[in-house]
Order: sequence, then structure tokens, then C-alpha cells
Amino acid sequence: MKYLITLTLFSSLAFASDYKKSIEKLEENHKNAQHNYEEYKNNLDIVDSNLKQVDKALNDLSEGKKKVQYHLKNSEKNKQKLAGHKTKIDGYIAKEQKDIKSEEKKLAALMKKVKKLQKNIESRKLNIAAYKQKKKEIDKELGDWQEQQNKIADLVKVIADKEKTAQAEKKKWSDKRTGYNKEMKKWKKESIAAKALHKKYDKFD
Repeated sequence: MKYLITLTLFSSLAFASDYKKSIEKLEENHKNAQHNYEEYKNNLDIVDSNLKQVDKALNDLSEGKKKVQYHLKNSEKNKQKLAGHKTKIDGYIAKEQKDIKSEEKKLAALMKKVKKLQKNIESRKLNIAAYKQKKKEIDKELGDWQEQQNKIADLVKVIADKEKTAQAEKKKWSDKRTGYNKEMKKWKKESIAAKALHKKYDKFD
């Protein structure tokens, strides 16, 4: 009878020890799950912040692209306008040269009007010189326009490259956000479950 009492007491002590270890293990699981939840939540906050910055950069690039396209459109109109002026000036020059030939013929036949016709010729020659000078100025402007077009094309390419990089960066952070969000939800669920289990058995301690 004494032996039976001693065995029962020993079994009770062993059970109490195992129970306490189980409670401690549950508490440790809860702490680990809570820690993981907080880590992934912090990571998610960082990713959200980075995504906002990338979206802002994309918006800035989009605005810059619109401005460049606007200037490009206006530049093309200016080019067409200059080309039209050049064509008109060529017509003026051709007309003046034709008039010179006609009036030179009249000069030989009409000596009485020599002075008047010579004055007209000199005036028209000055006009031609002015038109030719204007042509040079237009040619220079067209050269400047082409240089500007090249710069705009380079700028458009740079913006396109930056936009492509920003899109890739956004996808990278979006993918990370999806992963972190999934892990956060997982560990939040684990934390709640561990906390509930710990609370359920802790009251028996």
C-alpha cells in the first residue's frame, strides 16, 4: 500500500513537469510568431514607402514626357513654317532675276530711261542680297532646329529608359509586397492561434 502511494505521487510530479514544459513551449511559440509578424509588418511598411516613391517618379517622368512631346509638336510646326518662308523667298529671288533680265533688255532699247532702270536694277540686286542673307539665316535656323530635334530625341530615349527602369522597379517592389503581405497574414494568424492556445492552457499553470 505504501509503495502504491509513492508511485502515484511520482507520476503526478512527472505529469506536472511535462505540463509546465508544454506551457513554456506554447509561450515560446507565441513569442516567435509575434516576432515574425512584426518583422514582416515592418518589411511591408518599407515596401509600401518604396512603392509610393516609385509611383511619384513615374508621374514626374510622365509629366516630363508630355512636355517634351508638346515642344516636339510645336517645333515641327515651326520647321514647316520656315520651309514655307524659304520657298516664298526662292520665288521672290526667281521673280527679281527674271525682272532684271527683262529690264536689262529694255535698257538697251530705251536709253532715255537708263537711270531709272539702273536704279531699279541696283535696288533689285540689293533685294536679292537681302533675300540670300535671309536664306542663310533660315538655313542656320534649320540647322539649329535639327540639332534641337536630335537633343529632343535623346531626351525622349532617356525618359523612355528611365520609365522602363521605374516600371521594373515597381514590379520588383510589388512582388515583394505580395510576398511580405502573404507572410504577414500567415504569421498574424499563427500569432493569434498561438496566443489563444497559450491563454487557454496558461490558466491551468
